[in-house]
Amino acid sequence: MKHRFRILLFMAFCSILLYPHGSSAVTGAEGGQVKRVLVLKSIAVLPFENLTTEPTASQLFTDLLRKELKRKGWVRLVPQEVIEEYLAKRRIRYTGAITRLHARQMGKELDVDAILLGSVNLFYDDAMGDIHAGLSVRIVSTIDGSIIWADSRSLTGGDFITLFGLGRISDIRALAMQLVNSTTDIIAKKFFLSEADLSPFEIEEVRAFPPVARGGEEVLMQVRIFPIMDEPGEVKIRLAQNEVVLKKRGGWSYEGKIVAPEGEGMYPIQVVASDGDENTFSFDAVSKVMVDNTPPMVGLVLNTRAFSPARKGFLTLAPKLKMVDEVEEWTIDIMDEEGRKIRSDRGFGSLPKLLIWRGETDENRRVEDGYYTFRFVVRDRAGNVSTLTDSVKVKNVASEIGLDVDIADEKLTLLLKAPEDERFKSWDISLLNKEDGSLIEVFEGGGEVPSLIEYEMDEGLDLKKTSILINAEDEAGNVFTHSELVATNISKKAAVTGKRRGLIEDF
Repeated sequence: MKHRFRILLFMAFCSILLYPHGSSAVTGAEGGQVKRVLVLKSIAVLPFENLTTEPTASQLFTDLLRKELKRKGWVRLVPQEVIEEYLAKRRIRYTGAITRLHARQMGKELDVDAILLGSVNLFYDDAMGDIHAGLSVRIVSTIDGSIIWADSRSLTGGDFITLFGLGRISDIRALAMQLVNSTTDIIAKKFFLSEADLSPFEIEEVRAFPPVARGGEEVLMQVRIFPIMDEPGEVKIRLAQNEVVLKKRGGWSYEGKIVAPEGEGMYPIQVVASDGDENTFSFDAVSKVMVDNTPPMVGLVLNTRAFSPARKGFLTLAPKLKMVDEVEEWTIDIMDEEGRKIRSDRGFGSLPKLLIWRGETDENRRVEDGYYTFRFVVRDRAGNVSTLTDSVKVKNVASEIGLDVDIADEKLTLLLKAPEDERFKSWDISLLNKEDGSLIEVFEGGGEVPSLIEYEMDEGLDLKKTSILINAEDEAGNVFTHSELVATNISKKAAVTGKRRGLIEDF
């Protein structure tokens, strides 16, 4: 907004300065009081009257004036053939007799702010071998026909002699150039915008889509140029070694696609605009494009590998960017063992701090026990993609641990059978005195349950009063508990095999 306000303020300022009605009378270089326009953006240079005996003098000075005026600042000159056609149609042969009415009509038909006209007064070699050139110039407003600036000056070749007698100009054309230069210098200083003042265009906005791209991809460029003096004839974008001419899209908007450089890094955007006379004006680093070829480095932290929704368990995923990157979009999909998508979510702009899955589908139904795979996809602003996949186990029912007991060589052997690859947060197997509940021995651990545990029996151990208690909590938090007497377990085996064990004959 601040930038636009500055432009609008400058427009308002220039709109006042461009019209003589809004300017006050000032003293000219020659001391006469003349009316002046502070800024001229277009001029018609009429053929100069030739008051000398040299027939080529008028054309020479007219051409030199046009050329130098164009070099001195940003001003539009009406083509010479257009002026000649205008004068011929109205049978104007003597430009020194241009009236105020002529000036106003010329302003309307040729769309100019002022007319520059005058006469060549001197152009000859004298008897002493010196050369002379003289010129009278005036600028007339096309609004009211008033003279806004006037000047008369002359030079000789001897005017340029230095202290040691050097520097004399002997070529009359070179002298004419010196005279024209000194005249146009004053005109440009008083009435023209120069490069030091302001460009004829103002860049209002430059946008790149996307602002972060992968190398070699096309980037859509949109430029809005505010014409201070005139609309640009051509607008180009330069990005590294690539260049493209933009197409006008209406108003002050221009648009086109350019290929991003291959190498990663930040690249400034340069806008080059040319006026109707093919003068170019460059605007450096008006915006930038970031080239990013590296997929985002993302990590996921899980709170568990298994959970039980029935026990209020849940899975949390904490995404972490491992390097600075701008995330455009992220998605997460959860699939069952058959690959069917049962749950999904997405977001834009940044990674979520935490994702929670409570074992439900998109329809809010609880899933069945089993393994579920999740796929987490992150896309950065350049379109680079990273994908993370992992699995989690949903388990609502505790796993059972089978028990068998055997006795041999005064050793009590516990044969345990847990589901294959089942791991437990913790497990403990205790031998207890049934009568008073006292602990005889305990075996405990975590992870997989051992398939065999041996206990060296004491002489006083009464197996008919000894019980076994199994407690195990699986990774999902489900708890399995089982208790039975040692004698009961052995007697069951004896009944099946038809054998009796001496140690428990009276059970």
